[in-house]
Amino acid sequence: MQANYKTISSMEFDVLSGTYKKVDKQVEDKSAWLFSQLINSGAEQEQNNLSKLNTDISSFNISDQSFNDSFNTTLQSFRFRQSENEFLKTQNPVNQAQDEQKQNLTADLLSMLS
Repeated sequence: MQANYKTISSMEFDVLSGTYKKVDKQVEDKSAWLFSQLINSGAEQEQNNLSKLNTDISSFNISDQSFNDSFNTTLQSFRFRQSENEFLKTQNPVNQAQDEQKQNLTADLLSMLS
């Protein structure tokens, strides 16, 4: 990391001469370092937020696809049951005729035995 310095001027009392003198001192400029840290942490936070947003969007797309798959499966099974019920309704008169024949045959056999 590059250190930045700034000059601070002050007046100091010189004991030997008994007068005030202007003295320049070089001190490390921490404000620039703090500012760069603030900018960098803001950029990192923004990058983390974007990464989290992309992850959330991806998981939403996956769950959306999962929902669509589940919905399609449910719809297909509903259609199958609907078709099966339609088939049973068409077969019901045939089954009723067969049941009547069996009942008539059973009644005839019982009347012969009595």
